[in-house]
Amino acid sequence: MKKQYLLLGLIIIFGIASLFIINRREKPILYQAVRTQVKEYGESKISLEELLDFNFDYALFFQKTNPKEIYEVIGIQFINTDLTMGLIFVKDEEIIYYELFPQRWQGISPRPSRFTMQDAISLTIFEPEALFIVGETMADHLGGHRYWMRPYLN
Repeated sequence: MKKQYLLLGLIIIFGIASLFIINRREKPILYQAVRTQVKEYGESKISLEELLDFNFDYALFFQKTNPKEIYEVIGIQFINTDLTMGLIFVKDEEIIYYELFPQRWQGISPRPSRFTMQDAISLTIFEPEALFIVGETMADHLGGHRYWMRPYLN
């Protein structure tokens, strides 16, 4: 019986570790696009479709929600939502790309994540032409740069 629990535990640990490895290999397209925009133009206003080099019908912003709530909004199953936020990009009723915005909890680490979305309401749908302000916070003491985006409100 102990061998079964040990084997199950190892399978779970391996599965979780492989997810982290897979996610680290993926290039964060949105982060890179914001970073490039800010480096070239400084704090600026830009639409999602101008920022990204792929076509999509809409993007859904989510924050600390669950798969059921996302399904109720867009009718598509998505499971990568645990205690994080991000954007899901949908084309022809399929998720074609998503990007999670890592968060740091103050109790664990005072350093902010390198990319975040500000002033957005969870479970908001953005059309490709939706405008955002993108910018950069001051470099930290280690020289790390932090980028952000927030919806542009007229």
